[in-house]
Amino acid sequence: QAGVEQAGVEHAGDYWAWAQQAGDHRPQGQRAEAGVVEPAVAVRFAIVIPARAGSSRFPGKPWALLRGAGGRAKPLIERSWDCACAVAGATGVWVATDDAAIAEVVRGFGGQVVMTSAACRNGTERVAEAVARLGLDVDVVVNLQGDAPLTPPGVVAGLVAALVADGAADGAADGAAGGVADGVRAGGA
Repeated sequence: QAGVEQAGVEHAGDYWAWAQQAGDHRPQGQRAEAGVVEPAVAVRFAIVIPARAGSSRFPGKPWALLRGAGGRAKPLIERSWDCACAVAGATGVWVATDDAAIAEVVRGFGGQVVMTSAACRNGTERVAEAVARLGLDVDVVVNLQGDAPLTPPGVVAGLVAALVADGAADGAADGAAGGVADGVRAGGA
């Protein structure tokens, strides 16, 4: 894959070994439902993973290869994608980026990409722009960080359920620039 370089990053244990054995991890309607975790409530939600190449501390971080316990190297963004796809019930999973190389890597492993403006100041703005571009009609948008591949699917499912139970989901995905609240963020800042 173009733009993918061996970063020599090893992951001590493969949290996703169980997920790989469980089967297909594409968004709902495109996968088998075995091995995925569902929110405890019925809600329409989407997962958007913001990704950018401009990290000052770790340039090229999204396509840095991480080896799992099985020895298979995958880009960091793909491992985050796998995490998102292990949460059942999502209407879709997208990577939101302004970088063509990241988009190429994501498409290379079969992920969905929405291109956003380079003017986005942070991941929340990038997710909000992606929601608007996609015209998503959902109750909750989860902003799952692209460098959080070890976020347990149950944490994301629990977050969605908690937002619905607290009424925080009302208007969370209105597509406006500020429509993705920090409360729908999983896996870091």
